[in-house]
Amino acid sequence: MGITVVEVTKKFGDFVALDDVSVAIPEGSLTALLGPSGSGKSTLLRVIAGLEDPDSGQILLGDDDVTQRPARARGVGMVFQHYAAFKHMTVWENVAFGLKVRKRPKAEIVKRVDELLELVQLDGLSKRYPAQLSGGQRQRMCSCSMSRSAPWTPASARSYAPGSGDFTTRST
Repeated sequence: MGITVVEVTKKFGDFVALDDVSVAIPEGSLTALLGPSGSGKSTLLRVIAGLEDPDSGQILLGDDDVTQRPARARGVGMVFQHYAAFKHMTVWENVAFGLKVRKRPKAEIVKRVDELLELVQLDGLSKRYPAQLSGGQRQRMCSCSMSRSAPWTPASARSYAPGSGDFTTRST
């Protein structure tokens, strides 16, 4: 599912955060948003996720116009680099937490967590604790852990590292 932003404008009072921004992100691609602090990178991601409403323009997920759809109905997950991992749990336990809370069958939890860790290349680090991971590894762990706060598997996951310009889109 690709992401298309069409002529989006977003203002905060007199400050124009996004001015007629258009971008097309193909499905399965790795895309970097680069720019100085205050250039609108975070605002654009928040608009795509539905956490901010654009003043004008469209957000398309695939062929579906989701501009007026609330964040909870978009099927989009977003994790900022300032993530909240459970420090006392291993990588595997952090990723499994949301599924355990929702009382999913143990076999499903094991299968899904193992699949996710392999997908983000953390399967060899599953017994480590968050403090034993690099920043990028912690971010990937938390991308897998989005299920802790969402009752669905996101159709598209976004990760963003403020200041670095890193933006990753991966279909699940």
